Amino acid sequence: MIQNLLPRLEVDVFRSNHRPYYIVTPEWVQHSMGARVTFHLCHILNELGYEAYVVAQNQAPNLRTPLLTKEIIERHKSENRPSIAIYTELMWGNTLNADVVVRYITNRIGMYGNDIIDKEALYYYWCEGYSTDQNPNLLCFPTIDHKIFNDIGVNNSKRKGFAYYAHKYLAEGNGVIADRIKRNGISLCKDIPRTHKEIADILRSVKVLYLYEDSAVGGEAALCGCPVVLVKTDFFLGMESIFNCFDAVIPENEINVESDYKSKKNPADGYKELFANSSEYIRKFIQDTQGASLGYRGRDDLLSYCEKYKRVCIYGGGIFASMVYSALSIMGINIECFIVSDCMLENNDETYLSLPVRPMSWLKSQHSPECGLVVAMVKGNAEQVVPSLNALGLRYFY
Repeated sequence: MIQNLLPRLEVDVFRSNHRPYYIVTPEWVQHSMGARVTFHLCHILNELGYEAYVVAQNQAPNLRTPLLTKEIIERHKSENRPSIAIYTELMWGNTLNADVVVRYITNRIGMYGNDIIDKEALYYYWCEGYSTDQNPNLLCFPTIDHKIFNDIGVNNSKRKGFAYYAHKYLAEGNGVIADRIKRNGISLCKDIPRTHKEIADILRSVKVLYLYEDSAVGGEAALCGCPVVLVKTDFFLGMESIFNCFDAVIPENEINVESDYKSKKNPADGYKELFANSSEYIRKFIQDTQGASLGYRGRDDLLSYCEKYKRVCIYGGGIFASMVYSALSIMGINIECFIVSDCMLENNDETYLSLPVRPMSWLKSQHSPECGLVVAMVKGNAEQVVPSLNALGLRYFY
């Protein structure tokens, strides 16, 4: 366990002297590695005796991830305790007005359109493959529950069939899965709701997992003793350099669904190698952030924009929108509703994060000098929406 390998915070019985952490994270979703990473980081920091909070409405079960509030921020200010904000590559700026800013890169910069370089921030990376630096600061640690994903009691001679995972490849890479793969394999993509136990049961029973992208599912398969084959596509982007627990790398047209892949070593060894230095990474992260120079310069543009308006709407309904909503709400910005394209709204009673969802046609009729609009979506989607906003003469922040 990581907490048994790291020194806990030295306690002052009269006051808190350390800097608190504010982590801007997507909403907790069990099958999302990006969400799990940030929630687990919050949990680890709290378990080690530090004070860490998440900026997300949905809480993680069994983890110490308290919700950040405006009152907590004000209390820390009154105690003269500088704050440390941790933003992933999904959100830039410094909406929480923290004294120290950390950019925690958990995917390739530019993957979702964000390629801004912030020279004032501290950068940490989930793996070396996400950085162009020669010696990047790494911050990776296990986020897969070994009590669920393991090969205890598995008889490998009874394995049969195969599974495949290609969620981002299909949803964001415009990929296509060959019929022979779809017809004969078990899809572990997120469009089929499954619990972690159900996924583990499949990985403990199949002969191989075909993986079309870098995903925690590969590590889950390895821990279940299931060989992992990386499928090379245009979406692949050389991910063999950041993924240790695979047994072969082949183009999809060379997949032989009858083949058996026998690992030369325990499949879990590669997964464990990825996190061999986790304790040292966390130790260095805490040391660097607690001792970092204070005074992140400049006020956040997003927050400054929203404070000009009595009414603020968010255009978007995904991960970006949820993170922007949570951060702005904590800073006292009252969000009126979420806006989506007319074709995306099935009925007028839809809600997201307890707020109403309105069509763009409603926005046109309601827009006024008192109303601000924040476009919060991936770059590709925003590029489709922005021309329409310009054509309507609407003011917005993107």
